[in-house]
Amino acid sequence: CLFFFSSRRRHTRCREVSWARRCVQETGTNTGQNIYLDVSFDISLKKSQLKAFYYLYGTDWKPYLMRIAYSAIKDTTTGYSSQTFFQQRYTIQTALSTKVGSALVNATKGAVELMNLQLRHIDLEDSYENEIEKKLIQDLNNSILITKKAIAQVKKSVELVNATAANTILQNQASVYSQATLTRGQAWGDYLNS
Repeated sequence: CLFFFSSRRRHTRCREVSWARRCVQETGTNTGQNIYLDVSFDISLKKSQLKAFYYLYGTDWKPYLMRIAYSAIKDTTTGYSSQTFFQQRYTIQTALSTKVGSALVNATKGAVELMNLQLRHIDLEDSYENEIEKKLIQDLNNSILITKKAIAQVKKSVELVNATAANTILQNQASVYSQATLTRGQAWGDYLNS
């Protein structure tokens, strides 16, 4: 894991302290599947509470905050299925950000604020990842098949409407021609009778 600590100083007074951490953590899903997450997050220590925070945790505060973050990440990930990690990454990232942020605020009594959390990479075991990909492809193929059936049904309906319309047109034409022939015949008969 890579981490760094930075601070901006003006004269000898601390204006802002921030800390960023990036790590890969093994955790689990709600089905017990192992999953590896590459997560990075930035925190900020509030200037007004920096002194009390130091007295409470001393210089060994980073591991403490990491344990809190790890715990929040594990608690959150167990609420999602492995397939959800593939399909709704943003939803999981938002949930992680909310859970880690509130855990840090609660544990430090508001001295720490989560500035940003990014779910950089999700990795499942290869065999399980292949099974999920196969299932997603199968679901997509099923969706395509259903769509093709719906399109075929619509085409049949359109053909039926066209056939009915053509039949109605032919019936109307036949009726008009027969009526015209009848009228012509009656007119010719009236002419001959007169």
